[in-house]
Amino acid sequence: MKGPIWLQAPAIAVVMLAVACGSPSPVASSPASPVPNSSMSTSPGPTPTATANPTAQPSPTASAILDGKFGFLLGKYYSSDPIPGPVGLSVRRENDIQLLYTLVTDSGQGALVSPDGRHAAYWVKTELRVIDIAPNAQPRKLLSTTAAGEYGYNMAWASDSTGIVIAVNGAPPVPAADAPPAYTALRAVEVAGGVPLEVARIAGANVVPLAWDRTAHLIAAYEPVCCGTVNYDTITEGGVVTRTKPDFELFFFKGSSDAKFVFGTKMVLANCPCETTALRVWPVTSYAAGMTIHSAAAGPIRAAEWRPGSDEIGVLFDNRLELWKPDGTRRAISLPSLPSLHPSNPNASLSFRADGKAAFLGLQTGNGGNDFTVFGVDLESGGSEVIDWVGYSPAPGTSVRLDSTP
Repeated sequence: MKGPIWLQAPAIAVVMLAVACGSPSPVASSPASPVPNSSMSTSPGPTPTATANPTAQPSPTASAILDGKFGFLLGKYYSSDPIPGPVGLSVRRENDIQLLYTLVTDSGQGALVSPDGRHAAYWVKTELRVIDIAPNAQPRKLLSTTAAGEYGYNMAWASDSTGIVIAVNGAPPVPAADAPPAYTALRAVEVAGGVPLEVARIAGANVVPLAWDRTAHLIAAYEPVCCGTVNYDTITEGGVVTRTKPDFELFFFKGSSDAKFVFGTKMVLANCPCETTALRVWPVTSYAAGMTIHSAAAGPIRAAEWRPGSDEIGVLFDNRLELWKPDGTRRAISLPSLPSLHPSNPNASLSFRADGKAAFLGLQTGNGGNDFTVFGVDLESGGSEVIDWVGYSPAPGTSVRLDSTP
């Protein structure tokens, strides 16, 4: 199948550049943007309205894995070729290759779906907006970065889907490659609306929010640089910041949807191309209480993501999907029919349905960035199948609910 991969989670060389040491460019801790950077300069124009797609004809796919009550959030341009410029956001059902409706047409930069799968937050230039996943929904502005030199991109949803914490960076005092921002201001905003609250401001650091536990009133974040991680941070809603130095060679920190655990990918930089066979997992409140979990069989980890509604991490290998718990226990789903990744571009992505019952694998099977195959995996039966796909590959954090069931 053809199409640009939306997010290649373990594309080590690419992502390592994205977390360049203190770079003023924002670092995505959540699903990467499905659009070229040029879309950020596009005028937002009038507030868009979500519209149904009048040309889409239903073409449901009979499947024991796919569920029509769920769908994928995609870039508007549903094409096999990369298209520059703004792309917006559209929705398709899991079992129907046709677009169901378009939510927004002006931009979809940094789009991130809430843990309950019912809302999406995204950027239009300096403005953060949120929209319900529904036909004819109206977007709402939550926050603007208006101070001179400020920019925002990284964010994390609250565990109960009622709020978002946003990292707003101040321009570096001396613009230069690898210069850290002057500060990162962590601002929290309620999805229902209201004035954003600045929870904490950390000087001279690029801070990426990971999770926000509304029950514990605690935010987890980390400070990536070009070749590792400087600090793992916890921030109370009252503004108390605790910074812990983790194993430096940990990358790509990710928080669970319930904001109880965090993991980081362990890489030994001396062994480039920096393949990894281990993750470190810890409770949000204590990095020291965590443990490093190594793969039990041969082969590098291709992708790793938290499974929604559980304390399991999906860990993708070349021929299997394993589910790891923070205590080191695991189970494996054998996938012998998976095609081989291209040796010169061995990238893969892993995402989960919002209810945590199915996984979706995007596998780079050709030498070019557009050659990939999408698989669906049922996590109870272990069954798998190729999914009909057009356009962007399914990305972590973009599964949406299309029914009214909680």
